[in-house]
Amino acid sequence: MNIMADKNDNDPLKDLLLDADEVDRAQLAKALKNYLGIDSKTGRVVLKPGFKTLSTRNRVLTYLLGYKVSTLLGLIDSEEVAPKDIPNETGLPKGTVYPKLKELKEDRLISQSDSSKYYVAPHQILTAIEVLNKEGIKND
Repeated sequence: MNIMADKNDNDPLKDLLLDADEVDRAQLAKALKNYLGIDSKTGRVVLKPGFKTLSTRNRVLTYLLGYKVSTLLGLIDSEEVAPKDIPNETGLPKGTVYPKLKELKEDRLISQSDSSKYYVAPHQILTAIEVLNKEGIKND
């Protein structure tokens, strides 16, 4: 059996094609806008008051998504965050952050680099936003 593409490019299967590395910037911005911002000069993730309303798990995930945004905006070179930097920047205890990083990695919501730093890979962004939405972040 020979399956040929429609010569007129009207193949309905083309609707399934996507770029797995493409990020839905609008959806990402909407999910994060009440919880963090990005310093336009340094690319640093700046926590908003709403950040404190999130669960610890959501705080860690949101913070890592903030680094992703800063990278997407071209403000910083690397989206990877050292585990020790998260408690320093978020105010969360190290003994709380490290288990959440492990949990998020096991749940495949974040990835870990060869240098033991954490980041949200492009293919994980939509799932991360979905999880955040289910756990209480409202996209108004």
